[in-house]
Amino acid sequence: MMDLKSFQVSETLLERARQVILGHCEFDPKIFPIKLFQYATKGPLHNLTPMNHEMLRPDGAQESFFRIFANGFFFHITDTTASQPYDLGKATWYLGNSDKLGVICMDFAKSAQSEFVTSVFHHFVGEQWRQ
Repeated sequence: MMDLKSFQVSETLLERARQVILGHCEFDPKIFPIKLFQYATKGPLHNLTPMNHEMLRPDGAQESFFRIFANGFFFHITDTTASQPYDLGKATWYLGNSDKLGVICMDFAKSAQSEFVTSVFHHFVGEQWRQ
């Protein structure tokens, strides 16, 4: 089971994020490529922590990203210290990369988040039965 201590972000990206938050530099979608996803159906409330994740891109390469959950939404932030997003040219998929924002929408039941929530639930139910 994943928890926050397994969530790793490089010092370089953390410092850059800190500079953006403090207003010392502009947000750059090429340094922080953030895709926004929304669920078309409702899932259970949960408290999943952010996690590091990888996916196989259509070109066969691995893309490392951070997955951050919010109620009904989740964000993929490409780890630009490890790889570049193959689809950054699709400007409307990334926050701040265009005047428009294309939000990717899917059913919760068919999502990886549904699998994560189920896994966490089964883990804690198993822990309760052992006590």
